[in-house]
Amino acid sequence: MVWIAVYPSVLLVISLTGESMKDWPLPLRVLAATLMIVPIVTNISEPAVRAVAGTIERSRLRRFSRMNR
Repeated sequence: MVWIAVYPSVLLVISLTGESMKDWPLPLRVLAATLMIVPIVTNISEPAVRAVAGTIERSRLRRFSRMNR
């Protein structure tokens, strides 16, 4: 489930900053991207994915419990 949050965040950061950092050394590009991506994933993407997954799971459990009454 983490990759559902990580992949779009990486794609977004790379697409927005790729051209401006293309001349930077690779370790510096990775550091800069990581400094942007980790807070996005930790504070926005992962909680959103978990909330959606929880909503889906609760919906499935309610349907299942109604079927077994």
